[in-house]
Amino acid sequence: MEQIHVVLHPAPLQGHIKPMLCLAQLLSKAGFHATFLVTHHTFKLLPDLTALSANFPNLHFQSISDGLPEDHSRALEFGSFSKIKPYFKHFLLNYSLGDNSMSPPLTCIITDQYLPYTLDTAKELGIPIFSFVSHSACYLLAYLNISKLIEQGDHIPFPDDNMNQEINGVAGLEGLLRRKHLPSYCALKDIAQNPQIQSHLKDIFDLKGCCGLIINTFDELEITILPQVATHFQKVYKVGPLHALSNSKINQNLSHLVASHASRWQADQSCIAWLDSQPLRWVLTHCGWNSILESIVAKIPLICWSYDWDQMINAELVSKVLEIGLQLDACDRLTIQRTVQTMMGSKREELQNSIERISECAQHVIGNGGSSNQNLETLVEDIKNIKLNSQHDE
Repeated sequence: MEQIHVVLHPAPLQGHIKPMLCLAQLLSKAGFHATFLVTHHTFKLLPDLTALSANFPNLHFQSISDGLPEDHSRALEFGSFSKIKPYFKHFLLNYSLGDNSMSPPLTCIITDQYLPYTLDTAKELGIPIFSFVSHSACYLLAYLNISKLIEQGDHIPFPDDNMNQEINGVAGLEGLLRRKHLPSYCALKDIAQNPQIQSHLKDIFDLKGCCGLIINTFDELEITILPQVATHFQKVYKVGPLHALSNSKINQNLSHLVASHASRWQADQSCIAWLDSQPLRWVLTHCGWNSILESIVAKIPLICWSYDWDQMINAELVSKVLEIGLQLDACDRLTIQRTVQTMMGSKREELQNSIERISECAQHVIGNGGSSNQNLETLVEDIKNIKLNSQHDE
């Protein structure tokens, strides 16, 4: 059988590039020709890829324009991602037709959930596509239920300014979901006419039509949430924590490449010797999903200082459900003092016990016979079947 070719296309954001690169390494180790497709700007920020390419001969890097001028700041403007679409389509046309003599014809795409234009393009070109989610399942479940909350009429649009108001009626998120966890446009009154909301609802509909959802989490971490997510998709592949799964399946002599080449910037190593000599008791985090997973594997409790997006509901999950950290609700002197004292005093043993228990679960799921390991193998087999079915149709 001709070699399977998978294109992996992350959003041009640090927290999205890292876990998808781990997945790309795992698929390349499974024998797939894995093309990691980023924007020109992102490609220039990645460290030297020579060592990575040498140790993962099936892993290849390509870049396309993001449609923005060179002097653009490229801040967190999600709306600008759509400018990548024509360049993405042109790239796929070359690879899906096998016009690139250096690569086998394209088998399927694994795209970032934050890039909805990829779903339209793949459907137009008839290319199978999987969606990759780099954030938590609890944030995804809230996102998937926005249309339902709009239909119910009593939650969206928000009837008042109380952003801490709990939202009921979303199975799996009972006692967890609050208004502040939803996009800001949910406060707008002109729901039916608002183009941003209508575009959002279309993106949700298109997302549910992908071949399957690949998500960087595991059952024990979001035990009431993942079964509800599964009702929205053909298949869900829970393969987290990806950084630990990648390290467990790749030669330990190469494990440093997973971390160093997932960063868009060169690491400053000058502080490492000092840091290594200090006992690590807890971590202050913005509550990005990668940070949470890394802390769980390392058995380090968290102080959560969330800012926006998925970080808000992640902080609730960490502090209220998993009980592996504390929320920092404000940044004044007294609040910080009280939180740190609680972390180091009355709650220290309880938090440490909780995170060690969940860390053991994480180690189990990535081991032989573990659920994340098995889900990765299922994903590999399903992609192989896509190739076989396409050959039978020829």
